[in-house]
Amino acid sequence: MKSKRKKIVLITGASRGIGQEILKKLESEKIYQIVFTYNKQKVNITKKDTIGFKCNLERKKDIDNLLKKVQNKFNKLPDIFIGNAGISQIKDFKKINLRDIKKIFEINFFSNFYFTQKLITNMMQNKFGRIIFISSIGGQWGGVNQVHYAASKAALINLSRSLSKLYSKFGVLSNSIAVGLVKTKMSKKEILKNKKIKLNIPMQRFGEKEEIADAVSFLCSKKSSYITGQTINLNGGMLS
Repeated sequence: MKSKRKKIVLITGASRGIGQEILKKLESEKIYQIVFTYNKQKVNITKKDTIGFKCNLERKKDIDNLLKKVQNKFNKLPDIFIGNAGISQIKDFKKINLRDIKKIFEINFFSNFYFTQKLITNMMQNKFGRIIFISSIGGQWGGVNQVHYAASKAALINLSRSLSKLYSKFGVLSNSIAVGLVKTKMSKKEILKNKKIKLNIPMQRFGEKEEIADAVSFLCSKKSSYITGQTINLNGGMLS
C-alpha cells in the first residue's frame, strides 16, 4: 500500500518572528513537507521534511526560480501557501515617499499577489488549496505612524476575500489573520514608543507568536474545511 503524499506548505519569511514559529509548529505535526523562504537570516534546518530557499520577494524572477526548484524537487507545486513575510516602517505621513510605499507594498502585498497567481491553477486542478495571509489590525482600522504599512495589510485582507469568492468552489480556501500586538522584534519599536499601548488591549497583555502559529495550523487542517473568505482576529480584543 502506497503511503499518502504529504501536503507541501510554502511559508514566506520563516527565518524569524511569527514565520519561524509557524514553521516550528507545522514541523511538530509531522504531516507536511515544508518549504520556506528567507532573505538574509538563514535558519538551521534539522528536520528532513523542511527545506529553505533564499528569495528576494521584491523580484518576480526570484519567486519564479523558487517555484521551479520546488516543482523539480517534489514534482508538484505547494498545496498550502502562507504569506507571512512582511516589513514595517514608522514614519510621519507627510514624509513618506514613493520609494517607501513601493518597498512596503512589494513585500507585504505584491509578492503575495504574485505567488497566488502562480499557484492557483495547480490548486484548482488538485481541487485542494489553502491560502493564508498574515495581515494586521492596522489593515482593519488604519495606522497612525505607518499609514503605508496599514494600507498594504488592508489590501492583503481584500485580496484574501476576493480569492475566496473566485476559487472556493474549486476547493481552494483563502483566509487572512489580522494580528494584533505580538511580541516580536518587528513590533518592539512600536511597543517601546508607546508603553501604555497595552492598556488598549482588553486582555491586558501582548500576543504570543505561538498563538498565531496555532491559528495558522488550524486553517491548514481539515478542521477548517468550511472556513473561507474570513479575517481571523487575533488581537486580545482590541477591535471589540
